[in-house]
Amino acid sequence: MSATDRSRRQGGAASRRSASSPAARKALKRGPAYHQSRLVLGRRNYMLMAAGAVAIIVGFILLDKRETSLAPALLVLGYCVLIPAALLWEQVPGRTGQGRPGPGGEGE
Repeated sequence: MSATDRSRRQGGAASRRSASSPAARKALKRGPAYHQSRLVLGRRNYMLMAAGAVAIIVGFILLDKRETSLAPALLVLGYCVLIPAALLWEQVPGRTGQGRPGPGGEGE
């Protein structure tokens, strides 16, 4: 038996051992990874995206009517603020929009 055959056998045994570790069993119990998407958009995300689309459309309409002061502001607001905010806003499980606790901890 050559040295490469021995190293392959040892590598195979090591990988079988790691597959039976508690962390691997826990990961396999959770199911396939494609069910755990990080891009989960909620109602607030879609509302921000819709507001961004409206701002962009109104900005282009005003730009067509030669309104040079408000149109660029609406376009920047839509493209640079509202659409990225809609994509980056994260829903925190367990929180229901009741605001943050005060400096004392849980509540005052």
